[in-house]
Amino acid sequence: MASKSSQYLPFRQVVIIGGGFGGLAMACELKRKLNFRDFVIYERNPGLGGTWYDNNYPGAAADIPGAVYQLSFAPEPNFSRIFPGRNEMHTYMLNVADRFNILQHLQCNHAWIGSTWLDDRKCWRIELRSTQTGEVSIQECKVLISATGHMVDPKRFDVPGKSDFKGQIVHSSKWTDEIDLKGKNVVVLGNGSTAVQVVPAILNDVQKCTQIQRAPQWILNRPNPHVSTRVRQFLALFPIIFALLQGFGFAVAEAFFPLLGKGIPQMNKNQFKKCDIPQKYHQLLTPSFQPGCKRLVFASEYLQCLKNPKVDLIQEEIVSLGEKAVFTTSGNQYPCDILILAHGFESNTFKLPLKGRDGITPEEHWNNAGGPSCYKGCAMNGFPNFFMIRGPNMASG
Repeated sequence: MASKSSQYLPFRQVVIIGGGFGGLAMACELKRKLNFRDFVIYERNPGLGGTWYDNNYPGAAADIPGAVYQLSFAPEPNFSRIFPGRNEMHTYMLNVADRFNILQHLQCNHAWIGSTWLDDRKCWRIELRSTQTGEVSIQECKVLISATGHMVDPKRFDVPGKSDFKGQIVHSSKWTDEIDLKGKNVVVLGNGSTAVQVVPAILNDVQKCTQIQRAPQWILNRPNPHVSTRVRQFLALFPIIFALLQGFGFAVAEAFFPLLGKGIPQMNKNQFKKCDIPQKYHQLLTPSFQPGCKRLVFASEYLQCLKNPKVDLIQEEIVSLGEKAVFTTSGNQYPCDILILAHGFESNTFKLPLKGRDGITPEEHWNNAGGPSCYKGCAMNGFPNFFMIRGPNMASG
């Protein structure tokens, strides 16, 4: 409940929570398709970008080709690589926001902490907390749209000895440029899309990199060549060619699993030889499940770097920390000055600070329904004029 000191903001027709790709796309479409401008975007970070604002770890890049990882109404043929780096992706979003004059609608450093449907007034009352001052503001609106994303809250990492650890522990999404890797013993936890970007990116600086995985994943080697200036200029000059290239990219993605799914295990074996991967890692890179049961991991330099003597890949779990070491299930001890958590996010939880009609929460609604579900992935009964960009059972990309 709002306190007497809460600041009441002017009424808005539409409020969007989240300034990532989803919130940006929604804002652009409100202007493009409806010529609608009475909306505001609240973002808890200091700037626009969502995932591409948060994630600035070494090697951060898209693992989807830039030609298809962009908004359909804002084509961008000028990425310097097939799989653009983090800075290029973030710049693309800022350019789109500038093109459609979205920044004038953006309010940063505001965290969404509560919202209640007022049935008598047919509107939402939203509570926002300043991440800078802690001040609470009240915003009312007709339509509330959640575009908060799902790669937001890092997975918890609680093990004995954490408070005694004398080194640094950092989740990949909380990386800062102040972290010094020079000559350090680094442990990377995880073997997903983030971990396979981090490991090769830090090898020139570290003394030793120990990567700890829980289980093997299907990791496919894929090149990431530069796109020449001439090619980019040509695609910009002939947008129809770029559109055809995008269509081809989507077609390949749709056909990939049916055509190549059964061939991935053999491709995996072939790349062991091609990338000169040490024999001791072959089993650690061969999952027991069929390709497609989990999201495939694509890597440009990871498999090749496994022959580097600085790298040690092990399959265990961290059970405790020492002052400058990690201890694993086998009882082994690994020196550690910096522990990089690349083990993911709480992506299967839906923490919506929301009370709908008659005060019902999403958790209560889903318990009554037998599990999380939404109409077309974006709307729920009992929560009028509330929509989600990514609801339950929706894919991550």
